[in-house]
Amino acid sequence: VRRDTAATRKHQNTMQILGPAPARRVTSVTGSGPPPTQHLDVGTTISSPHQSEKQGSRASMNDMNKMNLTEDVVLPRDLITAHREGDLVIFVGAGASVDPPARLPSFKELTRRLAERASVPFEETIDDNGKKVPQEPREYDRFLGAMPKNFDLRRHALELVSPPDSRPNPTHEAIMRLSAAYREPRVVTTNYDDHLAEAAAAAGIDLPARWDAPFLPQGDDFSGLVHIHGSTKGVQRGVVLTDEDFGNAYLSNGWATRFLVPMFRRYTVLFVGYSLGDLIMRYLARGMSAETRCYALVSEDKAARGDWERLGVQPIGYPVHKRKDGNGNHDALVKALQAWDRFARMGEKKHRNRVKAIIEAGPESLGIVDHDYLMFRLEIPAGARDFTKGTWTLPPEKAWAWLRWIDGNITEFNTAFKGESTSESTNELL
Repeated sequence: VRRDTAATRKHQNTMQILGPAPARRVTSVTGSGPPPTQHLDVGTTISSPHQSEKQGSRASMNDMNKMNLTEDVVLPRDLITAHREGDLVIFVGAGASVDPPARLPSFKELTRRLAERASVPFEETIDDNGKKVPQEPREYDRFLGAMPKNFDLRRHALELVSPPDSRPNPTHEAIMRLSAAYREPRVVTTNYDDHLAEAAAAAGIDLPARWDAPFLPQGDDFSGLVHIHGSTKGVQRGVVLTDEDFGNAYLSNGWATRFLVPMFRRYTVLFVGYSLGDLIMRYLARGMSAETRCYALVSEDKAARGDWERLGVQPIGYPVHKRKDGNGNHDALVKALQAWDRFARMGEKKHRNRVKAIIEAGPESLGIVDHDYLMFRLEIPAGARDFTKGTWTLPPEKAWAWLRWIDGNITEFNTAFKGESTSESTNELL
């Protein structure tokens, strides 16, 4: 209501403050009324300023469509919003069960171990000396489908994915905690092991329901845990291993497809524990369409491959370092999932403490994680109110520095002085 003249007068006052030195204490008027209930936070630790390659330019730090929850992982805002609104399905693959203490095989490794048990060599090829040598099969489902008829394939496979010393790992726990942060968990997996359910029980998370193939729920209206390819707890005929099994699940009988098509249409999907070359991704693609909203947390080198777009999946990369034993270290993935879970669970009191700690540290100490968090909070009236209240007791020099930061980062802050309409959260800053 107080536009033009009042706004111009306020702009003149502001420009005086933005001069070469602070002329007076910066104060702010906040709105009245209780703030809306929020449940988001990223913890209370101030992130240190990054090196230039980590921190990036102002343009990269002001990408409003993405958010750094850790220094290594950048999540799309649409994905975070889908989670907050209860529209996210976490789709878990074999890669989630590889790290200790689970130590379970990938589908490739499972195929190799089954071949050893059946005394069947991998497909043969001819080496340079004209000698037949075993090689890795190109298509594991067909290879398993050609196993001897007297070999109980499903029984041996279920034994190999349920050794007595295998237990849920931090990835399982982080996935289940994140899935239950706002509402009832909604998790789908192609894994046969029971570690996701075990991790949920250990964390005190109640699963509203559990389904094991071929008995699946309605894809566009479910919650709980779905083993779309069967599990150690389900019936053996629901375990999908061979090309015939996949054909039955996705084509002739089609119970997997009937679940997936409405699921992909209704929900945003986040893949964890898959790679682009996985056999299972080829079958899952049958349920995707142009309407699909899919993301995949994958290693940075795999994220760089352009084939993800062909499947309609947006890759989210994270760094993987080599362990001493030669295996990949996926700690960055676990830390990102844990940070996201903390972000989702914390309420207004911890938000206020978080904003206060950032304000007291000053904009010169603002790393990319704190930057993105603060930008997120300033979009919410309650967060903007916390920010303005936090600046009241600052020394003039630090208050002046924050005003300069607001002027350079909040676009609406400048448009307000042109008589244009602004959001409620920006009005809290004026």
